Amino acid sequence: LLLPDYSSLPDVIGMQPSAGSTTNDASYSDVAPSTSRDSYQDQQVDDALEVLKRTRKLLGDMNDDYAAYSTYVKKDEYPVEQLRLSNAIEDQWFSFRSWAEEVDLRGKIEFLRARLAPRSKPIKTSSTEPNEHMLRE
Repeated sequence: LLLPDYSSLPDVIGMQPSAGSTTNDASYSDVAPSTSRDSYQDQQVDDALEVLKRTRKLLGDMNDDYAAYSTYVKKDEYPVEQLRLSNAIEDQWFSFRSWAEEVDLRGKIEFLRARLAPRSKPIKTSSTEPNEHMLRE
């Protein structure tokens, strides 16, 4: 679920990690609250990050079950456990999809993508010839 060209820890403009948080924490506090709109947007970011954290947990649990299931099938072992895992994975997937729709997972991802997108226009290059931007790098 990570977006290409972005780190796993967002660098949200105007936000810094809370005191005592680690680099893996998704909790952020506003550096200089200026308006209630900023506070509302900060809350939206926090909510979206919590949804992503929950997404990672749910998909990780499902992946663990799928890895065990795949191993058992490949080695032709534990047929009863294969059936149990198969049913569990199917239930987890159905629950995940329902939950993702309920919390608007796609909308939250798009919101964070828009917040993390560079503010300036991307530099377009149509050839492999060096341009001014390439020469500066």
